[in-house]
Amino acid sequence: MLAGCGGSQPPIGTPGAMPQTSAIATRTERGASWMLPEAKSTKELLYVSDQSSNHVYVYNYKTRRLLGRLRGFYQPSGQCVDSKGDVWITDSAGEAVVEYAQGALRYTKKIRTIGLANSCSVDPTTGNLAVSNIRTPRGGSKIEVFDLMGSRKVYSSDACQEIVQVGYDNQGNLYISAASQESSSYVCELPHGGSQLTTVSISKTIVRPGGVMWDGKYITFTDTLYAFDYTAIYQAQPQSSGLEIVGQTDFKGCRGGLTSITQPFIVGSKNTPSNNQQGNAVVGTNVFCGFSGTGYEFLYWAYPAGGDPKHTLFDAPIDPAGQSVSIGT
Repeated sequence: MLAGCGGSQPPIGTPGAMPQTSAIATRTERGASWMLPEAKSTKELLYVSDQSSNHVYVYNYKTRRLLGRLRGFYQPSGQCVDSKGDVWITDSAGEAVVEYAQGALRYTKKIRTIGLANSCSVDPTTGNLAVSNIRTPRGGSKIEVFDLMGSRKVYSSDACQEIVQVGYDNQGNLYISAASQESSSYVCELPHGGSQLTTVSISKTIVRPGGVMWDGKYITFTDTLYAFDYTAIYQAQPQSSGLEIVGQTDFKGCRGGLTSITQPFIVGSKNTPSNNQQGNAVVGTNVFCGFSGTGYEFLYWAYPAGGDPKHTLFDAPIDPAGQSVSIGT
């Protein structure tokens, strides 16, 4: 279990005008995990994995105020939430996925994975947890699906040789963004109740596959290299011939608008598996936006409008990776 709070007062971000730089230098990185009491009463919490410190930072999603820090990870990466708002964090180098109740200081469950866990998603129909492993001991990438009793099933496919990220739609179909050794991108699917991965045609070329996520209305796929150094999220609908792209959201950032957001998280009015209306915001890291040469910039965008970012995160981590927003129920 993670340790309890240390004796020193944790640093606090100050709400107010949007800053242009981070206050990382004021943060005390040593000591135990900590969480302000305010986290328990905050309806919406933003969790951000930081691979520079191997910590996960917790913020008030609305005010962007830093509320806590979780330690004990070896390379925190992708995140997902269940219908209750519990947050799952993949610990890549630690080969595990860890569950925290919303606002909790200590984890409630830790599951060992068979490889470098990179992303996760919760099935809205069963509560099953899918985890993508970008590498396993034999070198290949595989998907693990854990049921509520702790049993696991492992899936792989020659067609999906380089699994990137996974995401369930509202019907319990699991979609996978992947690449082949020939540098071509693929979308694969584990249909609800299915026993094997199958490739799915999609009416758009994804240059560099990123996150896969249900946005409350559509299953979405991220292309982190759309139109040469821009990021786009494609909204897709299943058709008899495969997946048809019915919408596209483009994101702008700094340095002439360049963006690269590998795992954007789409925020709605409810937790991801329960969303039945299209989300209204995206949070994520633009790796082109370094501040003062110390790291990347964590931003908020409108969704599905996209365009320029609306906010910058206070006390942003130096090297943020995955993120999620937990909504109290």
